[in-house]
Amino acid sequence: MGELDLVLREPDGTIVICEVKTRSQGMLQRPAAAVDPAKQHRLICAAQGYLQQTGQSEEPVRFDVAEVVPLDSGRWMVHIIKGAFLCET
Repeated sequence: MGELDLVLREPDGTIVICEVKTRSQGMLQRPAAAVDPAKQHRLICAAQGYLQQTGQSEEPVRFDVAEVVPLDSGRWMVHIIKGAFLCET
């Protein structure tokens, strides 16, 4: 079925499937670039399986990407891209 990094629920009931991507500092591409169409397809299939198994397949769903990048200070920056891609079935 595949792996889902985070499954969350918004206060309005929307289920959020969030893919977490980390890249080392200095990489030219943003971490979200790794969520290409093939990865999106795998995430959608995994989400559909999860939602069916948990009886939530009629709930509204949003796909987000969390970009995690280290900073010079030793801390981490997290940038959430809400609605990073759509499930088009």
